[in-house]
Amino acid sequence: MAGFVANFAPERTFHRHRVAVADLFGIEIRCNRFDGNKYYIAKEDALAKPMNPNPSTM
Repeated sequence: MAGFVANFAPERTFHRHRVAVADLFGIEIRCNRFDGNKYYIAKEDALAKPMNPNPSTM
């Protein structure tokens, strides 16, 4: 997923979705401002973790 450019939504909407992904799935999306503002998943191993089917029990 390297080099993915979020050009599908206004910037504010994208950041709301980015925060929601972090809250819901524990996946942090970061921006590399030194490489043309490219977004990436901070810890790709987080994608391999099984999800808790009932987050209210955490």
